[in-house]
Amino acid sequence: MNKLIPILIGVLIITVVIFLRPKPISKNSTSSPSPAIVVSQEGNSPTTGLINTQEVIAVFLQHIAQKRVTEAVLMMSKNAVPDDTAKQAWEMQYNAFKKLIVQSIEPSMEESWKDAQKTYRVVMDVEMDEDSAEGVIPYFGYVNGINMRWITIEKEGADWKIAGISTGP
Repeated sequence: MNKLIPILIGVLIITVVIFLRPKPISKNSTSSPSPAIVVSQEGNSPTTGLINTQEVIAVFLQHIAQKRVTEAVLMMSKNAVPDDTAKQAWEMQYNAFKKLIVQSIEPSMEESWKDAQKTYRVVMDVEMDEDSAEGVIPYFGYVNGINMRWITIEKEGADWKIAGISTGP
């Protein structure tokens, strides 16, 4: 248990750093983006077909909003989810969202983008499960209402993966 607490704190801090400003996606939304998600043969992880990097983030957040947390975690990089303990911590956090509506997803710090790494500012309207208030980081660092996060995506093989979520650039 003592080893799990620092990992959970690390995952929470990373998560707090990543979420901030995409377009509207909600659990009940039917007009949210629905790019083709393909499950690759290697490692059974979802990969994106012919969609842009902004849509990768939209789909990731849509999975969380629709309580498809396993799919959301599979869209994360191996560095962000190095083992089962990290996977479980991310799933616990994503399950704590009662509502997630993306307000906007905008490119951020484009001057520092690399061919295989990009950062977007995401604005979300969230409602967290009351039970998550008692965590090491209450509500996993989110507040009920508008939250801003920066989501970094990186190329992992041929696919774009969520590499980090932060509260600032």
